[in-house]
Amino acid sequence: MARFGDDHWFKESVAWVVGVFTLALVAQWLGGAQVALLVIVLPIAYHYLFRAPVHESVKVLFLLALFVEPPDLFPGAGYWDSPLDTANRMLYGFLQKTWGIPGASFPFLFVIVGILTYRARKVDPPENATPSVRVARTWLTRVLYTFFALEAWGIARQGAIQPSYFQSLQLVFRIFFTRLLLRALRKEDVPALGTILVVVAIFRGFIAAWVYLLVCRPMGIVPEYATHHADSILFAGAFLVLVAAYLEDRSKSSLVRLGLWGTWLMAAMVFNNRRLAFVCVGLGAIGMYAALPPSKLRRKVNKFLWVLGPTLAAYVLIGGEKGDNPLFAPARLFYSALNQKDASSDSRDIENNNLLATLNENPVLGSGFGHEYKEVYKVYEIAEFFPLYKYIPHNSVLWLWTVGGLLGFFLMWSLYPLAAYLAARAYRMSYVKEDRIASLAAFGVVGVIIAMDWGDVGTNAWMGHIVYAAVLVAAAKISGAGELDGLVPVKRE
Repeated sequence: MARFGDDHWFKESVAWVVGVFTLALVAQWLGGAQVALLVIVLPIAYHYLFRAPVHESVKVLFLLALFVEPPDLFPGAGYWDSPLDTANRMLYGFLQKTWGIPGASFPFLFVIVGILTYRARKVDPPENATPSVRVARTWLTRVLYTFFALEAWGIARQGAIQPSYFQSLQLVFRIFFTRLLLRALRKEDVPALGTILVVVAIFRGFIAAWVYLLVCRPMGIVPEYATHHADSILFAGAFLVLVAAYLEDRSKSSLVRLGLWGTWLMAAMVFNNRRLAFVCVGLGAIGMYAALPPSKLRRKVNKFLWVLGPTLAAYVLIGGEKGDNPLFAPARLFYSALNQKDASSDSRDIENNNLLATLNENPVLGSGFGHEYKEVYKVYEIAEFFPLYKYIPHNSVLWLWTVGGLLGFFLMWSLYPLAAYLAARAYRMSYVKEDRIASLAAFGVVGVIIAMDWGDVGTNAWMGHIVYAAVLVAAAKISGAGELDGLVPVKRE
């Protein structure tokens, strides 16, 4: 995404975000007359589900899936009633609860993905026949079979069926959603994914500011979070897209966008009060730097880092102890993540020790889905608020290892090296500026998702799976286009 132009779906993204939020506000104000809005919503839904070109429908779905808030993440931390609540439940609420369909314990999002996947069966962009896309599709299928095998293994070991369903639901969704994007999107649609990510992040930043400044601050409350935990992926990922755009474009307009919207996204991370967001940015930025080949660009970045590195270190060290000064809010959050001296960090350490104790019982084959982790150490009682906490721990990395053992973990975790490899390959093969931006950003966003998986129930948050799909598809499509053109990785000047 080199520029916010008509060819990169900027106007469409803004129109959809503003339109959805406006309709949600109107629905909230109308109260019992919400049914009247169906006159507007149903024709639009019908058009994009059954009539519009499937690549356009998928881009709309990607935007809605990012912008709308899963109700199980308790948007606004209970301090306000989100105007998106109706849309949240329509898209992410389970059909059994939202629509009264017996036994339908999955969200309407699954139905949409199924319809668009059926429509996309006849779509065949040229790059879909390339090795990069084929290996991505094949590996996704292998990981899907791994989930099914671990489900069967867990049940065979007397695992609980219902908890196992909630453990694997979003992991399975990632496979189907990514395969949909691989099938339906064309290589020329890739820049739109970056635009959508940035636009949605900017608008959700306004929601975070609304909750933090207008809802909680008058009550003297610092909320645990303002939107929801998983928005850390959105804010960090969008920030890295802006960084990649400036690194590869280096124009005044890209610098202005990075300075203006990058600063706003940092503020959004502060409003959302999730220190992990800054860890996500850091890990993603390290990944992007590692992807840079020896070149003039890397030498310029090195010179810049010699100045920026000590400045940031001083900012964090000084600002981390500066009390309530708002200028040092990012420093305080990042410093607290490094310092690890609070109740939240202590509880994570205890949980990690419990996961390691569980892993020691079956390190090779794992327990399969449907099993709790072994609670050797216990300090806090959270079952009242999160009954499945021993089935879905915060550290998704160690948890997946306890579920799958060495082999199962390797197969499940291999989706990240696959995306990183294809992104790095696409970056080295790209001559077009937009492709270099997308592939460099994709490599960095892999690090963002990994950080979220380690620190905050990443595999149980829809956001990480949706963003991962965009990352893998961007990398595979750009790499595949290079293969079609007979390109090989080149050394950058």
